[in-house]
Amino acid sequence: MDCPDVITVLRALFDRGTCTLSEADFFADRKHAELVETLFAYLNCHRHFFGMCQIDDTQALNDRGVDVLLVTGGVKVGFQIKSHFDVKEKDFAAKVKRQFAESLVHELDCYFVLICAPLKDSTKDHTQKITHLGNELRRIGNGLCRKGIQTIIMGPRATGALFRNPLEVTRDELLSKKAIAESCLHHYERGFEHLPEPRDPEIDAAVVQFDSNYGELWWDTGGEEAKNAHRKLMELWERKAAERFTTEVLPTFPLRIQQQRSELITAIHNTLAELREFESCDEDRWPPWLEYVEEAMIPFTSLPNLLKIQENVTELLLRLRCAEREPRQLRLMTCADDGLGFFESCNNHFDYL
Repeated sequence: MDCPDVITVLRALFDRGTCTLSEADFFADRKHAELVETLFAYLNCHRHFFGMCQIDDTQALNDRGVDVLLVTGGVKVGFQIKSHFDVKEKDFAAKVKRQFAESLVHELDCYFVLICAPLKDSTKDHTQKITHLGNELRRIGNGLCRKGIQTIIMGPRATGALFRNPLEVTRDELLSKKAIAESCLHHYERGFEHLPEPRDPEIDAAVVQFDSNYGELWWDTGGEEAKNAHRKLMELWERKAAERFTTEVLPTFPLRIQQQRSELITAIHNTLAELREFESCDEDRWPPWLEYVEEAMIPFTSLPNLLKIQENVTELLLRLRCAEREPRQLRLMTCADDGLGFFESCNNHFDYL
């Protein structure tokens, strides 16, 4: 695996959401060795996502700022855990920054700093201390990033969600997060997008006719007639791709995958039907929610796309239901940066649904 792929998988594995302030108390007086063992076991449980890899517990007086070291395909990732005991020390920030610098001797590609401590204990509030250090480390990390070393700082709320309940992450979850690189997909996880571009006499003739009628600048000079012709050409291409996927590719998939795909496709179509019942649902804004897959091609798309589309449209349905119940608590998202929005709660949660 390449470095970006390894880091993407790790980010997905560590993204367990956030815990509350009181839940972070889980870290109170937890031993450093116990936390390292939990992390080591968690990484080892998911080692199959990294291919051939080596995971070492390196914690010692001379560990040079790395408690656990993951090596896979020439990619090195270091993990440093800071416990409640560490945070309580007066020179906490200075020690962490020194270890941050010492970690360079490992020639890491990525460095995780996991702060596993309560934000408050019976004697002191550590919030500002931890937040200040996190900001300092991110500033230093920006400099390391320019040297090719990516740094990821996780505070107590994020680490608390992970360490309190370190459940095994399924491959489907990583697929839905698009955390598994295209080159690492199993053949039965691929879709029509991964097939060679369909070519046959019918398509070739249609392309020649289109080029002859409208030329390369068809979008600027051809008007609506050219756009309609291009749409028909794309429909022909999609029909040929769908036919090939259905007849040549899908039958080679394991039956459990065929069943899973069928269930996902049915669920997506049912959810889309529900969405169409909302007057506020504008289908022109659907493409991002459908991962830019044409609705007609959903049955033939890849398994990662199916999983993500099902997740997306389910979220959209919840948002529209929320908007219908509590319209004054919601605002229309402009989505200039990612184009993913319909409505977003002002307090950014939908716990009451």
